[in-house]
Amino acid sequence: MKIHDLCGDQIPQWIELDLGRAVVADKIRVIFPDEEGARPFEFFSIFTSPGIPVFGGLAKRIGYTRLGRPVNNNKDQVVEFDLKSTGLESATGAHLDTNSTMAFDIIRFIRFEAAGATAEAALAEIEVDGVGFNLSGMVATPTRVEEGEPHWGGTTWTSKDRDCEGCGKGSGADEMLDEDVGYRTWTIEASDKGNWRDSGVWQVIDFGSVFRLDRVIYYPVVSGRSPILYGFERDKQGGWSNIDLLVSDGTPSNSSDPVVEGPYHYELLSDVENQSRYLFDWNFEPLDMRLLLWRVTKPQQFHRALQLFAFHAEGYPAQVELESEDISLGGASSLRRVEWDADMPPGTRIEVETQTGNGFNALTQYFLINGKEVTKAAYDAAKSRNRGQVFQPF
Repeated sequence: MKIHDLCGDQIPQWIELDLGRAVVADKIRVIFPDEEGARPFEFFSIFTSPGIPVFGGLAKRIGYTRLGRPVNNNKDQVVEFDLKSTGLESATGAHLDTNSTMAFDIIRFIRFEAAGATAEAALAEIEVDGVGFNLSGMVATPTRVEEGEPHWGGTTWTSKDRDCEGCGKGSGADEMLDEDVGYRTWTIEASDKGNWRDSGVWQVIDFGSVFRLDRVIYYPVVSGRSPILYGFERDKQGGWSNIDLLVSDGTPSNSSDPVVEGPYHYELLSDVENQSRYLFDWNFEPLDMRLLLWRVTKPQQFHRALQLFAFHAEGYPAQVELESEDISLGGASSLRRVEWDADMPPGTRIEVETQTGNGFNALTQYFLINGKEVTKAAYDAAKSRNRGQVFQPF
C-alpha cells in the first residue's frame, strides 16, 4: 500500500487504523516492502490512542501519544516498537505486578505519519501483538445478546441489579467488558454504605463455562493520577484504596448472598492496598475459573472504572458444556447404539439422552441474571433488568 502525498512535500502523509476495540498489546510492528518501485519510509512516527475523547468542541476527536520514530534514516523492512505503561504508583497485593513500568499498553487506534520525502516510499502492513485472548470480550452481556453479537454465554451484574433500599447503585456492568474506553457512559458510581454489598462498588462476571485463567488486568479511574479525563466528570473519581479479587469454579455455596455473589463459593485471589495506582495486572498459576468478583471494601463517594480484561491460559478450557437441539429421527426407531464423530481433547465426555413415546412434557426453568433459579411468578415479578434466561430443556 502506498501513501501518496498529493498536496506537496510539506503535507504529512498519514494513515489511521481502528482495531475495532481496545486491546492490551505489547508491540507494534511496521512492515515495509523492499522491491523495485516500493521502498521503506525513511522518516515516520507511530502514534497510539486508547480512544479517549478530547474534551470540548462539537466534533468527536481522540487524543494520540507518540509511541516512537526511527532515530536515523530508516532502511529496515521491519521496524518494531515496544508498548509500555509508565509512572505507576505503588500498591501491594498477592499476584499483583507492582512495577512502576508495565510492558504493555491499552490501545485501539494507531496512526502512521510520514515526514519528509522518501522516493517510492510504501507501507505494506502494521501488526499489533496482543498479550493474550481476552475472555471478557465473549461474555454474553445483555447488550451483546440484544445486538446479536457473538458470545460464549455467561453474564455479568453489579448492584444496579439489586433491589435494596439505600444501596449504592452502579450504572451497569456491560461497559466493563465491552472493550471500549471512549464515548460512552461511566460504569460504576456509588457511595460508602458501610457494607461492600450495599455500597455498590462491586461486579460479578460469570464466564458461562469453567475456563483456565492466568491473568487479569483491571483499569479503574483513580482520582488525580489516571491519564483518563472525561471533562465534566473529572471531579467524580475515587481512590480505589482497597480492592479484593475473588474467583469461583462454580462450586455451590449456602453462605453466599444469592442476589450479590450468586449461589457460589469464592476464594480470595488478591487483597490489594492501593495508594494511587490506576492500572492493575495480576499474574498467577492457571486456575479453574467460572466466576470472577471484584469489590472495593472501603469505598469513597465516587468510583469510576473502565475495563476488565481476563486472559485464558494455555491449553483447553477446564469445562465447557454444549447442548444441541432435539434431533428428530422422523419416527419411532429401535436403537442399539448411538455413535458420535467429533475431534475432542482427552477426557471429554459426550452424553446422549433419548426419549420414547409420542410427545414431550414441557419443563420451563426461570433464572435471574445472577444465575438463581426462581418460580415463574417470581420471574414475572422481578424487574426486567434482573431477569435472566428462560430454558425449556425438553
